[in-house]
Amino acid sequence: MSHSHEEHHGHREAEQNEIAGPVLFAIVCVTLAVLIIYFWAQ
Repeated sequence: MSHSHEEHHGHREAEQNEIAGPVLFAIVCVTLAVLIIYFWAQ
């Protein structure tokens, strides 16, 4: 992750890849938490 080079072509793709990982992880965690609470509540 070198921020010294700021080339515009491909910059958006790199950002999407960096964001996609944590977002997917967060969605999975939230989904699991909701399912666990949902099954607990019943």
